[in-house]
Order: sequence, then C-alpha cells, then structure tokens
Amino acid sequence: SAQDVEEYIYLALLAQESEIDLSDFQISTDRITAVFTDVMNRYPDLFFVESGISYTYTSAGQVVTLKPSYRMTGKELEAARDLVNRSMDEICAGVDENWSDFEIALYLHDYLCLHFSYDTSYQIYDTYSFLTTGRGVCQAYTLTYMALLARYGIASDVAVSTDMNHIWNVITLGGRAYHVDVTWDDPIPNRAGQALHENFLRSDA
Repeated sequence: SAQDVEEYIYLALLAQESEIDLSDFQISTDRITAVFTDVMNRYPDLFFVESGISYTYTSAGQVVTLKPSYRMTGKELEAARDLVNRSMDEICAGVDENWSDFEIALYLHDYLCLHFSYDTSYQIYDTYSFLTTGRGVCQAYTLTYMALLARYGIASDVAVSTDMNHIWNVITLGGRAYHVDVTWDDPIPNRAGQALHENFLRSDA
C-alpha cells in the first residue's frame, strides 16, 4: 500500500541510507517524485533530507533504487535534533496539562502565528530552519504544527493543493477531521500580537 511504501522510505531516510531499494514496490518513474514529496510532507523530523532526489530504473520505467541526499549528518544532525526539541519544549511550556485538545490546538496555532512570519523569499520549507530563523513557507508552518500536535497525541495529516501551490493541516478533534491553515492565519506583513482564526477548524465544505 501507499502507506507501507511511505513508511519504508521514511525509515530508510531516518537511517540515512545512501541507496534505498524500491524494487519490490513497483513504483513507476512518473510517480516517484510524488511519493517522495508525500513522505517529506508527512514527517517533520526529516528536515535533514534534501528535497531533490535521483534514482535508477528499469527499461519498463520501474524505480529500482532511490538515491536521496542529506543536508546534515552525524554530530551536526544530533545538534540540530537537540535544538528542534528544545525549541518545541519552549513552545509547549505555555500549554496547561488540564487543557482540552481543542485548547491545545488553538494555543499552538496562535503561538506559531504570533512568533513566526511568512518567508517571502520562499527559501524555508522545513521545521529546523523554521524554528531557528523564525520564518518559513506553508510547508514549514504545516510540518511544525504537526510535530507540536503529535506531542499531545493529536492526530494530524496534510491537505495539499497543486492548484494553489499550498499545503495545510487536517487535524482530528473528538473523532472529527478539521482543516487548519496556520499559514493563512498569520497576517503578511506580520502584525504584532495578531493571529487570525478564519482558517482554524474548517470543515471540508
């Protein structure tokens, strides 16, 4: 299944494998980029993986090996992971353990809107760079929000629109799924002390 493929690639990337054998999955060359993008959009902790890939394939157009590249490894990566965890600890320090999932989701949404700003240079896509620079594009907001929600066991996934060239979160509260677009709720230019709620807990409709 698509989920199995994604998890397999995710675990291989976490282990920083230089070549990932995909021959069992029969992924065509025209699907591999979308599959890889889905993995990068669902796992905030892959901030150390470059978004570009290369791969080998058969004459029938099936991918054999995926060859990712890594922005950081070893000690540098360890330090980056520590920094991400510390930054998230700081954000979560304001959460009251008696709050409901709704209150936690709202607090984290507002925190990101109030303390981060949209990267109008379109350079920053990942959680690590977002937390260290204080700015990012929609992927950075979405991945960071997802990582923060996960700390409280609040399930979230992503919605991707190719037409809008945009990504946002779909979160589950009380057994129901709601759309949350932190990026669009953060005014541009940044307005101090202001977080919008126009895109917080929207239905599919």
